Amino acid sequence: ILIYAYYKKTGDLDYIQKHYDFLKQWADYLVEKGDCSELQLCTDDFAGKFKGNINLAIKAAVAIGVFGKVAELCGQDGAPYFQAAASKAAYIEEAGRDGGHLAAAFDRKPSWSLKYNLIWDRIFRLKLFSQEIYKGEVALYLQEEGPYGVPLNSFRTFTKSDWTMWVSALDDTGKATQ
Repeated sequence: ILIYAYYKKTGDLDYIQKHYDFLKQWADYLVEKGDCSELQLCTDDFAGKFKGNINLAIKAAVAIGVFGKVAELCGQDGAPYFQAAASKAAYIEEAGRDGGHLAAAFDRKPSWSLKYNLIWDRIFRLKLFSQEIYKGEVALYLQEEGPYGVPLNSFRTFTKSDWTMWVSALDDTGKATQ
């Protein structure tokens, strides 16, 4: 995700080409293991490990889709990666749904968490995730907002201002940024 953001900002294709084989190896790993079903830490590691983290699965799907763009920039076939990303996104939406939003983890329902990794789907206009998901997440965040913002997830009361800003950018109605 970051190397593609770097390219979008700088136009430096040489850097991507120099690291293409490593990026492809990582993308292939995500195609195989990107469901994030194992017990693992994530960016929220201060909140502890948990299995089936949907926000990490979103990040994997987006990274695979972004690699499809990277592959095309390097003259390779990106279609298999776009297809894998779309398939993972569809799985996340189906298996992760908890009412009108996505759960925090596939096996933790009812629950919710900030899906800050959706921002990359929006920024890069991948359109892997449906507008219904965006709307459901934003509606939930507006409902859960407390005096210091929206908590990290349904298991915690603390939050991070950067992630709150990322998820506010998911809203196309303007309600979350007022």
